[in-house]
Amino acid sequence: ASYMVVAEDLNNSSLPYMPVFPAGQVIRARAQYVDLPTIRGISYVTVYRQDASPLISSDCWYTFQGLSTDGLVYVSAAFKLSPSMFPAELDPNFDYEAFMATFTDYMNGSIAQLNAATPDQFSPSLTTLDGMIQSFIVTG
Repeated sequence: ASYMVVAEDLNNSSLPYMPVFPAGQVIRARAQYVDLPTIRGISYVTVYRQDASPLISSDCWYTFQGLSTDGLVYVSAAFKLSPSMFPAELDPNFDYEAFMATFTDYMNGSIAQLNAATPDQFSPSLTTLDGMIQSFIVTG
């Protein structure tokens, strides 16, 4: 669609997400363009936060954001996602001050882990979610 602008690096800026979340988009990983017969858009893994703390597995979302090829229908799909590389909960002895000293490196490392993971290191599998998105059709 002429409404979609193609960017070289999809992980370095905020990506579209509807409905609007009342928090900041702190993680954008595994972003890929999706071009279907009736919809064009983007799928990616994201985390929204209002604080600065380590990621836990329940923080992640897989989303598809797209527009019908005629530009009339916006399609938004979001699914809770549990990546195996993050713990289920924070350690009770978590040291916030030490964490903040390495926050930028931690976030960059977390994005790298998400990007390097296999589809089956996520629950549900990214292969399953990507397949579901591939089945979307807009009629009208």
